[in-house]
This record gives sequence, structure tokens and C-alpha cells, in this order.
Amino acid sequence: MNRASVLIVMGVLVLGLPAFVRADGQYGKDVTVTGKVVQAVVENGSGKVYVLEPGSANEPLPGAIKVGAQVTVDGDEMTKDGHMAIRVEKAK
Repeated sequence: MNRASVLIVMGVLVLGLPAFVRADGQYGKDVTVTGKVVQAVVENGSGKVYVLEPGSANEPLPGAIKVGAQVTVDGDEMTKDGHMAIRVEKAK
């Protein structure tokens, strides 16, 4: 995927993040994803792209999350219309 495509996909995903919250205010199932960070995580093996969201609105993403880094991210998965995001609880 070229850089322009990644930026377009990320823009669409980021703008749609509020839609990932279920009507009851809860998030989806717990997941663990390992992949390369490119303003999101591209999961090793599957190639799925997950947009990363901090655990709460007032905190940054964990320090291990840096562009180009290989990371493992734990958190709640949110899916809407085939787009995926993770509310990050921890990263290593």
C-alpha cells in the first residue's frame, strides 16, 4: 500500500472512530495485535489495519508506539463497516 493510500485510509478511519462505540457505551472484545506501526498497526500475517486510540481521552498512546516500530498492542477492538480500531491498554 503506498503512502497516499495509507493516509486516505487513516483519515477515513480516524473520522469514523466515534462510530465504533456501541450504543451501550461499551467497546468490543479484548484483542492482542502485533504489527508495524504506520500511524496505525498493520497486523503481521493478515495485513489488517487497526487505527490506534489512547485508553482514555486525556492520555497519549504508550511510548512503545512509534512510527516504524514493531509492537504488540493489547486493548479493546472496535469494528464498524469493516474498519478496525483498538483502544490501547498497553503496548510493548
